[in-house]
Amino acid sequence: MATSFSSDNHAVGQFASRICVQCKSSKKKCDKTLPTCNRCSRLCLPCTYDDAAETGTKDFTAQLQAIFDRLERLESRVLASEAERPSGDPDQPSHLNIETNETNGSNWQLKPGLLQPSYLGLIVAMNLSKTLEDRGTSVRAVGEKYLDLIHDHLPAMSRERLEWRIQESERLERNGPFLIFITSILLLTEAAADSFVTSSTSSPPELYRVCKYTHSLFVSLKEPCIELIQSGVLIALYEYAQCMEDQAYLTIGTCARMANAIGLYSAASDISRTSEMTNDLEEKMNILLGIYIVDR
Repeated sequence: MATSFSSDNHAVGQFASRICVQCKSSKKKCDKTLPTCNRCSRLCLPCTYDDAAETGTKDFTAQLQAIFDRLERLESRVLASEAERPSGDPDQPSHLNIETNETNGSNWQLKPGLLQPSYLGLIVAMNLSKTLEDRGTSVRAVGEKYLDLIHDHLPAMSRERLEWRIQESERLERNGPFLIFITSILLLTEAAADSFVTSSTSSPPELYRVCKYTHSLFVSLKEPCIELIQSGVLIALYEYAQCMEDQAYLTIGTCARMANAIGLYSAASDISRTSEMTNDLEEKMNILLGIYIVDR
């Protein structure tokens, strides 16, 4: 819990036992002065010495589940049928039966029209959190697996962007498309190429269905972005490896259209006009190269 300070704590010479939250998240040196360190005081930042910052990731799944439970309860109240009102007094507020509504499936899983775009970040974060927990791993560990096994052969995401997004996720700042990218890495590195071959009777693995489902939701309801294209390339690669040619063709085609929508193809013409290959330009070219390779 956050450290509280009395008026006596303002005396000169008192120091905290650890660096403050702001300096820790910014990876800056902290003098640990109480109640406000010199850096936070100089930059007019809120200075807290909060133990909760160290244990926040442990409560990630519980926080998300609580939010989902609250959303379902609110939906049940809002979407309850008018027929549940007492017939004697139409103006009297209804007493809603939440359990009955949930049992009847009055939620976005069974009624897609109830799904709001604002839910998508929670959906993908909840799915990934459970997947990582089941496998005893973390976002950073999966990112390192990508660098070891995939990046040298198909550099879909730059090292700089990967590290930036990993640090965001460690601060519980959700980026849905990046979390889908992490799921697609698990998909590629855990399932061997001969472990599943599609047929009219077989069902794809659960991890593939989760990854494909969340990616499709973001493509349909959110703006295109680089991380969505990068995760789509890895999903298409998995589909091709599993002899799912039709699905791979559609996935990589979607990636190509998103690349055109955000202007990635103009990056190719920028090469001839510049003498220096920046990290940003190199990443864009690698994405286009990945689309081309998987499409072939």
